[in-house]
Amino acid sequence: MNASNIHITRSIPQIDSSKGTRYAISDIHGCAQTFKALIKKINLSTDDQLFLLGDYINKGPDSKGVLDYIIELQKKHSVFCLRGNHEELLMRAHRRAGGDKSIRLVPVLHRGRGLVDENRRILPQYLPFLESLCYYFELEDYYLVHAGFDFEASNPFSEVEKMLWLRYFEVDTSIVGEKRIIHGHVPEYLQFIQEEIDYGCASICIDNGCVYKKRRKAGLGQLLALNLDTLEITLQENIETERSSSRSYFL
Repeated sequence: MNASNIHITRSIPQIDSSKGTRYAISDIHGCAQTFKALIKKINLSTDDQLFLLGDYINKGPDSKGVLDYIIELQKKHSVFCLRGNHEELLMRAHRRAGGDKSIRLVPVLHRGRGLVDENRRILPQYLPFLESLCYYFELEDYYLVHAGFDFEASNPFSEVEKMLWLRYFEVDTSIVGEKRIIHGHVPEYLQFIQEEIDYGCASICIDNGCVYKKRRKAGLGQLLALNLDTLEITLQENIETERSSSRSYFL
């Protein structure tokens, strides 16, 4: 992929920590009602910053509802969004079509009702949001990314494919220093996530597999918001009333 024509990252304004809080959420996967409930639970204010780490669409029942809510939140709140592999595949299909958007999006846009028209064209109101998505953010104390960084590459911060698809990685602290990496992409059990926080691991996965509602007893099936200032976790169980898809074309 030619990284010169895409938004790899962008600068993030520093928050006034005396007024606001920073939160990170990843892998919403079409669980719109669950996402709304989590935002209500953390009581997001206009002084806060919310970082969303990608994979807003597919798998769950309401991809359209998730994007609509994010776009609405951005009008009044400081919401910064990364792209996940699901958004990337959707936009790749769009680019391959040469811009006329007349492309077959299944299985690329699985369970994406409301995001495409009857001709399976991406609705124009979603393109600016999807095209604006970056691949990583650097904060004063964290790197935020959907999947991870390839620290074996000469420049890990240019390897956008790995930022979307990498499943496991070892952090090179000579490159990132004391900054911790917050990511999603691979669902992890809640106990594992908490241990990464408690043990001071260099990377923390915040994907608890929200879409896997039936696996709640096994430690998955919740949407997680990480307070980046205190490292406290806020959990919201999956409350979607429509059954999510059990099929997964990609993570």
